[in-house]
Amino acid sequence: MKLNLDRMLNILIVVILVIIIAICAVIIGRCSSKPGEGIDEKTPEPETTATIGGVYTTLPPGNATPPSGQTSVPTLTPTEPPASTESPAPVTDVPLAVTEGDLSAVYARLEQLKQLKAEHPEVDIIILDVGHGGFDPGASGQSGTIESELNLIISRMLAEELANRGYYVFMTRMGEYAVADTKSADMEARTAMMKNDIFTVAVSIHMNSFPRDRSVSGVRVYNYPGSTRGRVLSSIVMHTIAQMTDQRERDTTEEDLMVVREPICPSVLVECGFLSNSSDEALLKDPEYQRLMAIAVACGVDEFIRGRN
Repeated sequence: MKLNLDRMLNILIVVILVIIIAICAVIIGRCSSKPGEGIDEKTPEPETTATIGGVYTTLPPGNATPPSGQTSVPTLTPTEPPASTESPAPVTDVPLAVTEGDLSAVYARLEQLKQLKAEHPEVDIIILDVGHGGFDPGASGQSGTIESELNLIISRMLAEELANRGYYVFMTRMGEYAVADTKSADMEARTAMMKNDIFTVAVSIHMNSFPRDRSVSGVRVYNYPGSTRGRVLSSIVMHTIAQMTDQRERDTTEEDLMVVREPICPSVLVECGFLSNSSDEALLKDPEYQRLMAIAVACGVDEFIRGRN
């Protein structure tokens, strides 16, 4: 009986010693481990997915700032299907484009965009000068096509195309009316609009006419003399128009015209065709061609801005 008790006592002592050794090993291991090794002190911060210009990118945890002198290049990782062709969401509740309204709506829109630019200096706003209007119909075609009406139609389409690319748009008129009661007052009013410093690019839409020689046809693009950025803009716009409409790519022209002289930003005048030419007139009356012209000009403006020329 005594032998059994001694044996049990020895076994108990061995068990106690094993437990003590195990506890000591755990304590020593924890003390010698490096921070974060073997210890789940904090759940890692999840990566943040952001949308930049319609492209989904994966940012480092916490959107950390890279060390001084290094540039952070986010890894492009598609997380959703390609964005739809719908207009990008504005940065505020301000619509990207407004294409219909009376003259009071034009000025209200201008004030709205001024406030937007003050709050969000990073946004790009395009001014579309819609040629003629009201008492000033501009040129007319042999079949009775009125320039001011075509200018408005194409400008509305252009505003939509620019909005689809994420740009805010201001139109000098959004209906078939003049901007003022007389031609001189109209030009003064347009000049005052153009001289605002909120615009990234100015585009004026017109139709051409040369009744003395009705064989003259095609698109003409103008910029202000001596404006380097204006010349680049006009060249790009002429190129995209020629590419998309099969129009001949002519050299752009420098001319001292109010619509390219007055804007503070790079500016371009697009004469979409000659109403005095029957073939041009037929094209310019075609809704499909009107849309194609609008898309081509929008592509040129977009290319210019993205290149930050």
